[in-house]
Amino acid sequence: MSLAVESHAQKGVTVVTVRGRLIMHYGSKLQDEVKRLVGDGARRVLVDLTEVEYIDSYGLGQMVACMKSVREQEGKIRFAGLTEKVRQLIEISAVYKILDLDPDLGSGLAHLGGS
Repeated sequence: MSLAVESHAQKGVTVVTVRGRLIMHYGSKLQDEVKRLVGDGARRVLVDLTEVEYIDSYGLGQMVACMKSVREQEGKIRFAGLTEKVRQLIEISAVYKILDLDPDLGSGLAHLGGS
């Protein structure tokens, strides 16, 4: 499976839906989309990882880069819907210590003040 990245507004939050494999082979699609959205004025971003089947260290790096891009513009970003495989990698790598994570989309929206 490849990688698809789409975005839409939901309850005042920009939701970025990621599907497939977030790996080096597919480049910086996630990071590019988040940078574009922030450039267009998005300040509350929720990355939905519910349909991500696998992530590698490059994908983790993209998540950190997304966080940096949003925070540099004084925005907030959260990552929601981790599958078991993705959650395990995030725990092993200790990236969870710097990323804001939510178990599901609803929790992420609530944390970002989605009304």
